[in-house]
Amino acid sequence: MRFTRTAVLAAALVAIGATGCVGRKEAGPATPGGAASEETRVTSAHWVWDRAALGTAVASASSSPLVQRALRDAPDATLPIVSERVVRAEGTFEGGGAAAVTILPYASSEDRTRATIVALLSGDEGDLAERSELIVGRAPFADESGFEPVVIGGRTIWFRTDATYSLTGDGVAQAVGAISKKRSFVDCFLQNYRAFADAGAKIATEDAPDVPWAGAVGAGAGMAAAAIYCFARIWI
Repeated sequence: MRFTRTAVLAAALVAIGATGCVGRKEAGPATPGGAASEETRVTSAHWVWDRAALGTAVASASSSPLVQRALRDAPDATLPIVSERVVRAEGTFEGGGAAAVTILPYASSEDRTRATIVALLSGDEGDLAERSELIVGRAPFADESGFEPVVIGGRTIWFRTDATYSLTGDGVAQAVGAISKKRSFVDCFLQNYRAFADAGAKIATEDAPDVPWAGAVGAGAGMAAAAIYCFARIWI
C-alpha cells in the first residue's frame, strides 16, 4: 500500500490532483495532545471506502438543498463536481450520537488554480453545509480578498471559508451568517489534522511494529477522527 496523502487532503487539494490511500482501520478514542479539547472525545471514526456506499452518499449530499444553496452562492456556480475526489468520514463521539462528514469538491478543468469545497455535516440534530474557496498554484488576485495561506505537503494553499448553511423549520436552506474560526469546520480540520494523524500513526506503529505501513494506516484513521472531532466542535 502506497501512502501519498490522506483522503480528506485529496479532496481539499483537488486542484493539485493529489491522491490518497489510507488504511481501513477504525480509530479508537482520540484526544491527541494539543488538538482535542476536554469537551469533545471521538470514540470511533473511519473512511467510507465501499464504492456503492460512497456513491449513494455522494448522490444524497450533492442533491441536498443545503449544498445546492451553497453552490448558488459560490463565486462560480457552474463548477462541476469532481466525483472521484469526494470523500466521506463517519464516526461517533462520547455521549452518544453518530456523525458523518461528506466533502464535495467542485472544480473546472479550464482553471486548475480555483476550487470550491462544500462540506456537508450530518448528525442526529440535522445537517449543516459549509462552503470554502481554494486557490492553489498562485497567490490571490487583488479582487480575491479574505484568503489565508496554509502550507500542506510543502505547498502553499490559500483557503477562505465563506458561509455556513442550515435548514429552517420549513426545510428552506438559509445562510447562518458570518463564520468565526472557532465555528469553521475547515479551519478546525486544518488546525488539528496533523496532531490526529501523528497520534494515530504512533498508536498503530506501537500496536504493529513489524508492519511497515502501520504508521500510514494509523495516520489515515487519525485524520478520519479529526474530521469527526471537528464535526463535534461545530455541533456541541
